[in-house]
Amino acid sequence: MASDAIHYLTAAPARAVAEECLLPALRAWFAAAFREPTLAQRYAWTTIFHRQNLLLSSPTGSGKTMAAFLPILSTILAEPTPGLQCLYVAPLKALCRDVHVNLKQICRALQGTAPFDDFDLRIGLRTGDTSWRVRQRQLSEPPALLLTTPESLAQLLANPSAHELFRTVRWVILDEIHALVGNKRGADLAVSLERLEALPQRAPGSPLQRIGLSATCAPLSLVAEFLVGCQRPCTVAAVRDRTEKHFAIEPLFESLEYSPSWLATLLDRLDCELAANQTTLIFTNTRNLAERLTWALRRRYPERSDEIAVHHSAISAARRRIVERRLKHGRLWVVFSSTSLEMGID
Repeated sequence: MASDAIHYLTAAPARAVAEECLLPALRAWFAAAFREPTLAQRYAWTTIFHRQNLLLSSPTGSGKTMAAFLPILSTILAEPTPGLQCLYVAPLKALCRDVHVNLKQICRALQGTAPFDDFDLRIGLRTGDTSWRVRQRQLSEPPALLLTTPESLAQLLANPSAHELFRTVRWVILDEIHALVGNKRGADLAVSLERLEALPQRAPGSPLQRIGLSATCAPLSLVAEFLVGCQRPCTVAAVRDRTEKHFAIEPLFESLEYSPSWLATLLDRLDCELAANQTTLIFTNTRNLAERLTWALRRRYPERSDEIAVHHSAISAARRRIVERRLKHGRLWVVFSSTSLEMGID
């Protein structure tokens, strides 16, 4: 990508300027709920409002979801248009569900405020867990917003009958984009986005507005090129993370043999961490190890067995949702996971 195709924002717009990008009723609701926008939201609202591609890099907790979605919701409410308007793509099904819940909460809050008394924005969720019946309904009655994963998007694009669904898409949001750059999933997603642009059903001269979100992406120029593709402009907004972090690397064993004594020694080491926290989320490098540690910890603490859970992609969707819900509500003591909970779960 040519260097002049990337524009780095160096100063955030004033609060009043950023809030002008939202409908007055949406602005009033946000002010009542959150008082004022974060730095990331001020950057994003003006950039998205002016139809510019955006790569937003900002710390966890800086409100990236509402930074991306609120100006889009504002435009959809101001100019109601039938069909799918916004496509949200995230690496994990759990993250898609999390954002789906958050957006539903925003819509429910808006329904109680004028002029949104009869406001009903349809939000769809399309992952490997989605039932056939819901998938068919999404094709015949497209939601305004569709949340999906790279693999599910590729499957939709491989189905000619689904091409009509994407004819009206105006925005594509790529969340946790750093997890997709430079790997096979990202390469497949880049192809899907270009196929989306090239669909014959799309109106000519109406390129997708692409929005990338991440807390930890670098180098920004390469991630921006991945987001928008070659020879397309991109605005980059980076908000520094001022949170003090402490990293420690502690080799536990020389042997990688998963013997009973190995597991017991590992649990001995984890005991002090578990005692210090109300809830602890522990990641393993395999699903098998996550299952074995869950079993071993339940044997060690049978009185807390119901508060110890495992979460990975091989367990049923219903069970995963139960674990996610109990984790968010603080009802679990320990959760073992492979990679299925590692990004953006609030």
